[in-house]
Amino acid sequence: MNKKYKIILMLLIVLFAISSYFFIKEIAENKKENDIYEDLQEIVQNEENTTHENDHTNILKNETSNVSTENSTNSSNSYNLENISKINADVIGWIKINGTNINYPIMQNGDYYLRRNIYKNYSSHGTPYLAEYCNLRTSDNLTYFIYL
Repeated sequence: MNKKYKIILMLLIVLFAISSYFFIKEIAENKKENDIYEDLQEIVQNEENTTHENDHTNILKNETSNVSTENSTNSSNSYNLENISKINADVIGWIKINGTNINYPIMQNGDYYLRRNIYKNYSSHGTPYLAEYCNLRTSDNLTYFIYL
């Protein structure tokens, strides 16, 4: 009977060690992804950026786009997407919803960014992207689907 308890205890210890490894790995990956997005936010935000508590959603498109959508009230947010476009040409905009943690770039390459970050490296979090059939440069339809 004593041998069974030792085997069970050893199995539980191994299971605990494996679970701890994956838990710590997930925390490290979350921190890495958050750091990437914080760096990107610093790149795109201009010094004169001011936010208002009344703003609901800001979706800002690249200046090269023929469509400009800004869904907010009293907004004076400005984002420099030119600098971030140098990192990745698939960046088409930025989405920020005040009062939430949503403050990310928006990509234009379909499901490619489902499991990739802006640097095209694997990421379990992915990067928000526009639906594949929506193209800002060729579409005149202002209804878009963004996958977060």
